[in-house]
Amino acid sequence: MFVCQRTILRFLILLASVCMICAVVAQSASAEMSLRPKMRLEQEYTDNYFRSEDNEADIWVTSVNPGMEFKYFTDRSNVALDYVFSYFWHNEDEDDVDSSDLDYAGHNLNFFAAHRFLTRLTLGVTEEFIRTREPASTDRFNDIVNRNKYWRNRIEPYLQYDIAEKGEARVAYRNEQFNWEQTDPGQEDSSENRGILTLTYNLNSTNHLDLQGMMWNRDYDGDLSDYDSYQGELTYRREFSSWLKGEAGAGYHKRDFDESGLDDMDEFIFHIMVDAATDVSKLNFAFERNMVDFTISNEYFTAYRADLNGEYIFIDVIRAYAGGYYQNSDYENSSREDDTYNGHVGVGYSFLDKMFEVGLEYDYTTRDSNVSGLDYDENRVFLRIDFVYDTGLR
Repeated sequence: MFVCQRTILRFLILLASVCMICAVVAQSASAEMSLRPKMRLEQEYTDNYFRSEDNEADIWVTSVNPGMEFKYFTDRSNVALDYVFSYFWHNEDEDDVDSSDLDYAGHNLNFFAAHRFLTRLTLGVTEEFIRTREPASTDRFNDIVNRNKYWRNRIEPYLQYDIAEKGEARVAYRNEQFNWEQTDPGQEDSSENRGILTLTYNLNSTNHLDLQGMMWNRDYDGDLSDYDSYQGELTYRREFSSWLKGEAGAGYHKRDFDESGLDDMDEFIFHIMVDAATDVSKLNFAFERNMVDFTISNEYFTAYRADLNGEYIFIDVIRAYAGGYYQNSDYENSSREDDTYNGHVGVGYSFLDKMFEVGLEYDYTTRDSNVSGLDYDENRVFLRIDFVYDTGLR
């Protein structure tokens, strides 16, 4: 835990130094900078905090979430920081549930920096750090319900070369460190090292082809099996208009496990995405098939997942939104198969020149598994007050 806190502190000091340097440089006529402090106060109620089939627990979660957004850019450089510190208090409705040990401090940090050194050569880095109890952040296709605290750090330096108007080539390296701060059987810390090569060819100004190859190794600290993964995918992207774009891709993913008792995996993969956006509305759809990268107890699976989310703004101050997802998880080394359904709906009202928004959201999730004891239903209600202030720095 102390190692985690020292790592966070060192990185925040580094980011603060970068921000101060950029603030000085931004005095030049060619540089622009923006700083937006923000705050969220949230009250959540869930009727099944531990996502259990039989031992449902009603929990109230109160959180305070101060943060900041910082952007700095010139014609050659770009720096962006989004950081939120959160503290969560948990209170139970039932006497037989002890929530005193659930309170914790969370972190959510996203950092990006890039500089164009030559006419066509750009060097950049991205950084993502989270500390949370929410298992949904462990993996895109997460099927974990455990509420143990963990932190994950990803850093990805990259080099990009623009080939005039014909396209670009990008090579990147990603390092991920994943650490459980509390562990149950089957949970182990791990690290991942990934190489990524992406070649983009522009057919014209609105049609593009991306060929991406990735290879990576995940190394667990204990008895769980390490593995090597190899993935290639060809994607076609198109901007249909100023408000509509989409893409479709397909490829192959192969995974070799070190443990002889686990079957290696090789799967056809694909993804389809459609994004539509106007001044007052948004609609996003995604459908994909791939393998889960991170899990517990060697429980790997192939997933089909569909997401649909929409938003509409009425009379400039009322924001209504709804969405959800469906995921089928077919486990490789067992007969287990899960179907998970999620839906949410919410509304927000902005006031005081849109610096504040008060919102109410309802979220429902259900999982249907063919293994006894793994089904669950969860109802969640959120009441939020958001504040964002634009300092107007330029």
